[in-house]
Amino acid sequence: MAEHTQKNQEPSPPVSIGLIEKAWEWKWAVRLAYLVLFLDIALLLRKLPGVLEMSISLERVWANFGYLLTAACSFGLIVSFGIPALAFALRQIFSLVGTAIPDGLFEIRTERYQRPSGYVSLHQLHKHALRQNSDFLMKLYEERSAKIEEAREQREQIGMLFFGMTLLCILDWNLGSNSSTGSLVQVFLSHTDDKVGIAAVVGVLALLRWAWFPARETNWAYYPPLHDELASKERTEKEALEKMRREWRS
Repeated sequence: MAEHTQKNQEPSPPVSIGLIEKAWEWKWAVRLAYLVLFLDIALLLRKLPGVLEMSISLERVWANFGYLLTAACSFGLIVSFGIPALAFALRQIFSLVGTAIPDGLFEIRTERYQRPSGYVSLHQLHKHALRQNSDFLMKLYEERSAKIEEAREQREQIGMLFFGMTLLCILDWNLGSNSSTGSLVQVFLSHTDDKVGIAAVVGVLALLRWAWFPARETNWAYYPPLHDELASKERTEKEALEKMRREWRS
């Protein structure tokens, strides 16, 4: 009993383990980069030294409290509404350009329909579940649909995060060219080769193409009984068609 009481009285760690685990997730790393880049931009717009040369004092915080509050509100609005709206508009423009160009770079491609062994399309599984009035098949369909929707949302989120970070990097670099101290992006590029910047641009374009213009593919679900039934039906129809062709030729 005394040991149990002593364990309960032990102080908790100052930093939550969950917070430490979040630091290793790439999404939180990108969001932190968002915040740092936006802070650097806000300081440069105020004609103040950037993040790398920023010094914090209570007097300076109170002197610029109104500006900091406005910057915090602007950050929330830009991230929540501005960047998604701009990304949507740019995506629509790329889609129109892609459809106007044969084999365009931003045209959504359609993969060839070829059913894997043991798999059926999600639409076929749904129809079969309704015909059989099967709760098991309907649950299988819903679980598979949820996974596909989650993967789509993850892909969309990846594209949105990296598009926004790229936009902030461009703006930060542009503001740094008019500043005596330079911006965070300019300092980083000054310590790297030009090939790093080119590789970063190519990488972002490839990532956006993957996230915004994925290949239109069939969503499959693993259910061998229905696969065998459909395959048998297709073989029967194919044999009947070949028989009709032979009879017509003869």
